[in-house]
Amino acid sequence: MKKVLALVLAVIMVCTMAFAVGVTANVGGGTSVTPSGSYAQIAPGSTVYFTVADLISAGVKPYHDATTNEFVPEKNIVKVSYGKGAELVASAGWVQIDPDKTKDASWQYQVALKDSDTAICDETTLDFSIVGVSYKPYGEPEVKYTVDATTAALKLTKFERDYGWKTASYALDPSGAMELTYTTSAGAPAYGFKGLLPLDKIVTLTATYNSKGETVASNVWFINAGKAYSKADNTQIEFAVKAGQKLLRKNYDFTPAQQTVLDGKYGITTADILAAAPTAVYPYIVVNDTNLDGTANITHWANNMNVYALAMDGTLSKVAVTVNDGVATAKVPAYSATFVYTGSSPLKNVSATIGSTAPTTPGSTTNPGTGANDVVGVAAALAVVALVSGAAISLKK
Repeated sequence: MKKVLALVLAVIMVCTMAFAVGVTANVGGGTSVTPSGSYAQIAPGSTVYFTVADLISAGVKPYHDATTNEFVPEKNIVKVSYGKGAELVASAGWVQIDPDKTKDASWQYQVALKDSDTAICDETTLDFSIVGVSYKPYGEPEVKYTVDATTAALKLTKFERDYGWKTASYALDPSGAMELTYTTSAGAPAYGFKGLLPLDKIVTLTATYNSKGETVASNVWFINAGKAYSKADNTQIEFAVKAGQKLLRKNYDFTPAQQTVLDGKYGITTADILAAAPTAVYPYIVVNDTNLDGTANITHWANNMNVYALAMDGTLSKVAVTVNDGVATAKVPAYSATFVYTGSSPLKNVSATIGSTAPTTPGSTTNPGTGANDVVGVAAALAVVALVSGAAISLKK
């Protein structure tokens, strides 16, 4: 008899009659197989996992190094058999989830699914299933679990899911333009898309009609960043959208724990990120965790300014800035926290530059800190738009 955790959001199911499959951040919820031929959702980017305790059987022990007593991943071989959807697997392997390498509970065999902004789940299509798993520690016999096993201890509970995002729709604003609403707290970012678009759903924008009966098929959604931080300037971030466009919000909750990714690695402190005073290193910051690309129009641009974007995976990039008559324009990338940096020391480990570095146009400036035209930067003056998308899980713990 095996016990296995199936973690689906906050739902925990313990199976005592068969070996089940654990899932991290599956949006669908419910049991492994829903009744009447329908299938629970598994979100793109979710992680399916097996623990060591799940895999071992009576008389079979996991392999540990004889000297260090550490669990050795390459000598604990796991093979997963897929009934459907093997092409959806991005990676598979042992992942350490606790610092103590000697404990079996510190390891999970994780199968990470590919991410997608377009896959749709209607709960009627079988896209991904696991029908078997085998475990072979070095020097031990192989143990095989299958969905059709006649021995209860070796029976794997069917794991069948519909891969993708659920859907919704949103009507454009009749005026053609809309300021994103948000709330702020002392020293914290502002929130805009959070109150507009549902989380973890592909949202199709639909046309509407104005007071004259005319069709409105496009909008400009905007954030006044200076307003959010009680600034005197009118820096604005704009997102152009149109009817038929499909939007997706993912989980990018820019909490202090996530902000620490900048500490040390990039030479920025968490305090810098949260500061909102006029003299702070970060006068503004915006979190855009939708698949939209926005444009920041940054007033009162100064030569010591640079713009950076921190992606959801922790990668820091510069963003190209074009300056005209003291006003900078910069891209606000999808799924990023974007900010203006005025620190005297260059940031470390910057991976790339986002946006083209076209020839300097009349009135543009060269940033003395980098010596480059169209300085890399992103949304300066941005209030924090916290868009949380709750189903993009990459292979990490």
